[in-house]
Amino acid sequence: PECHGHNMAQKLCEIKISTTVITDSAIMAMMSRVNKVLISPKAILANGGLLAQAGTHMIALAAKHYRIPLVCVSGLHKLSPLYAHDIDAFADLKSPGRVFDYGEVPANVDVLSPHYDYIPP
Repeated sequence: PECHGHNMAQKLCEIKISTTVITDSAIMAMMSRVNKVLISPKAILANGGLLAQAGTHMIALAAKHYRIPLVCVSGLHKLSPLYAHDIDAFADLKSPGRVFDYGEVPANVDVLSPHYDYIPP
C-alpha cells in the first residue's frame, strides 16, 4: 500500500537499470526468472534472523524454493543485540487506513496491516 516498489523502480530507472515491477501476489510465479534477491532489513537480530518490511518473508521463502541467492544489504547500525525468543513481539500493526479508507470497511471486517516480518536465519 505504501508503493515502496514503485518508488524503488523509479530510482533504478533514473540510473538506467532495467526494472520490472510485479504485484506481491506474483512473487512465487516470477521468482524462477530472478537471478538474485537483495533485501535491506530494518534490523539484523542476534540469532541471525532479520526484521524486515512486511512481505519480505514471502520473498525469502520463494527464493529458497527456487534456490535463488538472497543477499542482505545493511549497515552496521542495524545490528541488534535482541534475540528472537518471541517472534510475536515483533508483530507491530500499522494503521489499516493505508489499506482501506475508514468509511469503506464493513463493520464485520477486521483489517490487519502488519509492519514487519521476522525472517529466521
